[in-house]
Amino acid sequence: MTDKVHRLIELWQNCPLDNAPFILPEDKTEIQKRTVLYRSFEDYATSSTFGHKDDTSLHVGLLPVPYVGNLQKAAVFILMLNPGLSHGDYLECEDETQERAH
Repeated sequence: MTDKVHRLIELWQNCPLDNAPFILPEDKTEIQKRTVLYRSFEDYATSSTFGHKDDTSLHVGLLPVPYVGNLQKAAVFILMLNPGLSHGDYLECEDETQERAH
């Protein structure tokens, strides 16, 4: 495993994911001005950006999915663009939070 892959894994393992905003501390200064923080679907649905396809804000109230799979065993990495944002993402996040609480 390369040092860069090890560092990536380490950063995400140490990222505070217990409370929004979900931003790597190392990235906070660079991206803070491009972020929005909605804590629920209702917050998002009543916002001025709801339904705007040209919204390029980073929604840091949603849990990030930094990578999929075991990077330590990967022979190939496929880099992809951000999957985007859909109205259901906030509802899905709320459902997962409620499931974990039970």
